[in-house]
Amino acid sequence: MPEDVRDGPLLERLIELLHAPWGAVAERPGQSMVRHAFFGETGQGMLTFILNEETQTLRIIDILWAG
Repeated sequence: MPEDVRDGPLLERLIELLHAPWGAVAERPGQSMVRHAFFGETGQGMLTFILNEETQTLRIIDILWAG
């Protein structure tokens, strides 16, 4: 991943998710733990993460950059 993406849009999106993780899309209808969040000017990046409400943790399991 290019440094300007890693230190720019990706980092910005991660910070947003730490404050408001429910702004991401659920992977499947009816479940809420595995979620996707997009980043980049045209949404060409995607983070997949597990959100655990009980422990109040967010664990990133995949980062995709198609730019």
